[in-house]
Amino acid sequence: MTNLVGRETELDAVRAEMAQVLAGRGRTVLVEGPPGIGKTSLLDAIAERCELAGFRVLRGAAEQLEHRLHFAAVGSCLGLDAEDRPAEVESVARLLRPARGAETPTASELNHMVTAAILDAVQQWCAKTPVALLIDDIQWSDSATKIVLHRLGALAGELPLLLVCTRRPLPCGEDLTRLLASLQSRDAKTIALGELDTDVAHRLVERLVGGPPGATLTPVIASAGGNPFYLHEVIAALDRDQMVTLSSGVAELTDGVAWSRLPRSLNSAIFQRLDVVSDATKDVLRMAAILSGSFTGAELAAVTDRPMLELYGLVQDAVAVGLLRESAGRLDFRHELIREALLENLPNGVRKALYSYVGERLATAGLPAERVAPHLIAGGSLNNATIRWLLDCADDLITRAPEEATDLLDAAARQVGSAEPIGSSLRFQHTSALLRSGRVEQAQKSAKHALRANRVPELTGSLWWLLTQAYARADQMEAAVANAQHALATVVLSPVEQGRFHGLIAQISVLLGDAETAEAHSLRAIHIGGTVQDAYALASGSIALSSVRFIEARFEEAWRLSRRSLAAWSGEEPKADLTLDVRISEAMALYELDRLAEAEETLAVGLRSTERHGSINQSWYRLVRARVRFAQGRWEDSLTEARARLSKVDDPGAPLVLRCVEAIIAVHRNDPAPAMPPEAPFQKGVSPYYDWLRSWARALVLERAGDRDGAIEACSAAFARHGWANRAMTHHLYPDFVRLAHDAARPDLIQQIRGNAERRAATTPTPWSTGIRDLIHGTAEGSTECLQAAANAFRAGEHTLLHGYAMEQTAVFLAQRGNVAAASDALGQAIDAYRRVGAGWDIDRADGRLRPLGVRRARGKRRGADRPLTGWSALTPAEQRVAALVVKGLGNAEIAKRLYISSRTVQTHVSNILHKLDVRSRVEIAVLAATQNTGEQRE
Repeated sequence: MTNLVGRETELDAVRAEMAQVLAGRGRTVLVEGPPGIGKTSLLDAIAERCELAGFRVLRGAAEQLEHRLHFAAVGSCLGLDAEDRPAEVESVARLLRPARGAETPTASELNHMVTAAILDAVQQWCAKTPVALLIDDIQWSDSATKIVLHRLGALAGELPLLLVCTRRPLPCGEDLTRLLASLQSRDAKTIALGELDTDVAHRLVERLVGGPPGATLTPVIASAGGNPFYLHEVIAALDRDQMVTLSSGVAELTDGVAWSRLPRSLNSAIFQRLDVVSDATKDVLRMAAILSGSFTGAELAAVTDRPMLELYGLVQDAVAVGLLRESAGRLDFRHELIREALLENLPNGVRKALYSYVGERLATAGLPAERVAPHLIAGGSLNNATIRWLLDCADDLITRAPEEATDLLDAAARQVGSAEPIGSSLRFQHTSALLRSGRVEQAQKSAKHALRANRVPELTGSLWWLLTQAYARADQMEAAVANAQHALATVVLSPVEQGRFHGLIAQISVLLGDAETAEAHSLRAIHIGGTVQDAYALASGSIALSSVRFIEARFEEAWRLSRRSLAAWSGEEPKADLTLDVRISEAMALYELDRLAEAEETLAVGLRSTERHGSINQSWYRLVRARVRFAQGRWEDSLTEARARLSKVDDPGAPLVLRCVEAIIAVHRNDPAPAMPPEAPFQKGVSPYYDWLRSWARALVLERAGDRDGAIEACSAAFARHGWANRAMTHHLYPDFVRLAHDAARPDLIQQIRGNAERRAATTPTPWSTGIRDLIHGTAEGSTECLQAAANAFRAGEHTLLHGYAMEQTAVFLAQRGNVAAASDALGQAIDAYRRVGAGWDIDRADGRLRPLGVRRARGKRRGADRPLTGWSALTPAEQRVAALVVKGLGNAEIAKRLYISSRTVQTHVSNILHKLDVRSRVEIAVLAATQNTGEQRE
């Protein structure tokens, strides 16, 4: 086992962190220190101790040349490039190197998908054994790795995970600063490695030379400045030249050794070690330094052009003198400082030329595009062969390293110029890379330039498509429609391209609220798609027309069209570049058809798909699912969706709207409501289509505060808006609005919504729509018979809250007519309904309305089914199911698959469980479960 001299305190600190991990509480350790101070050696010692303690050790390092290669650093920990990589990361490898012709998501979508897959793999391992993820030199890590580390740091507290990162104290970029702040905010342990003190340095030398250093060695030790790597190199140099002698057990410099022969700097110490190998070995080492990172013998052979047998001997020489080391079939330098010294010793022009040469040789050898690209970029020049290589592997490179792909394609296009057809192809790929990496404004400029200079007629339609997509992704929807219409009117397009442009115009027109344009283009897309058998045109036209029918409240037809859109893919998953989500449209139609269980099932299937693809539509899924569960009376589960942590690819307007869902439930439960979004119309993402929901939440908040007029005004403002979402969705405000209007003695307001409610019930007769019609009619006419009919409809549709509304209003009319006994019975039924969903404010409101009329009712308890706030019995049914699977040792990903929910929803459930059980980790959940009656936790 590695025995680090002078680092006993640091190892003891890490052992304490390991003990917490073994108890089920994950920990993060940050190790900081200058080059050569012993960070890597400490990591070696930690790895050995973790293996002995039964941890699964994942060890890797960030490389400076790969700082723009997404997931490079964390991928080295996971063994993604190993032939025998773990089965748990196969999905990660497939995402990063998809098959030719596979769908290509945007960079943000791909990053989300890969991050989710990595988290799934780590959680699977943690479910079986403690895991130690050790990563060196995070100052050079890529941005995607930093996001993974942030997410792992957030999860670590609930998993048996030890996360150890080392870094040099260099100036931090913004993303590294955010990562460090994130980890430190979660109580990460920071270990700062300083210089070895004099006594420790003497002990280290004693171990190296076999005896305590004497007076002549003491100045040599002091010259190393407490840097253990420098000290190792100095002593190694002395030992190689037999300049240390043991006399009476004390180590001294050999008589006559001059100070001038000692290395005066760390670099000079390294080069003294290099002096003992042959010139041929030095040449190989220089090429190895250019390769960067760990490498195989085959890669080294490709760039040195030496026979393998000869190369083997030279490599073994370098290993023997401590310059290279072998591990798991790969080679790397014993210390990064050796590589850096070799690179710094090369003149800049030579170094750049070598980078280009190595890139060319790696490309010729068929290495993955992401392994080749950093060398070509560092070299700064491309020849005809590498330009052809770049075009051939552009799709792969854009997927794996979009920033590097963009730079290389731009450089190649500039070098070739516009006169040659290959230049047009390079510009097309460059535009595609910009679009997929999210740089939409630059993609617009690139597409326009490419169109002006295009020499390949077959690319014209595709370039117009990229330009249209760039406008759409920049949220310049009017410009996207105008661009697509211009292409249809002036460009010679294939039938497939025509159908797709019509489908895209139709989808965007839905978002713009232009139902007429949407319908016209959707019908054209459906016709062309059916004629040429193009799934995209048929699906996009069908989903757009489904949305139009939804706006028109023709929900049955909207549902059938959404099914038609799904069928267009012949069983495949809908493509990610559809602007409208097919399953969201299906679920929303099912919601309005009062088929809530089917809507829930559709959302489960779609949400699993978006988690895999990282779609921005996850926000829509959370919103619709939260609303479905609210309608079902599953308010805790609705809140779980509303509070689930959103990712960077989620819709930017989602938090505002989800806060409205949370506010509605908070008012009904008589909890403090979250701060409401400002009154200005929502502008971001999905939020403009949910202004009506904000008005609903605001109305309830105002009513609870005693401002009935303000609540009425909030609802009326929603009814007055002309956006399509308000026309299609504001009927959900009717139950509260009719109560407010009645209590304000404003029958004219009730009449304003009565006709619309009657039309909806006639065209879509469901328990909800007929119940709303009868609730409004009964309230307007004072008819307890109609109100009873409404209550029966709501009860049949399992709309518990609305059943309470109808019985509450029935009680009001009966009390006003002097029938106190019947009113008391109706009030009791209302309060029973409110109790079942935990609607404490509604109980208070009903009591408050009926008490002045002489009807009294004991308040009873507020929470649904008298559920306590802590302990096993406080868990909701959904939380109990999750807890049972946690007890069985399943990770979040496996639980999500079993329960047909998203991993982030599982994470929110786990957080709720930890809070209610007052424990800190998943292991503690299992321990606590062992002392409980586990019957309630079985699936």
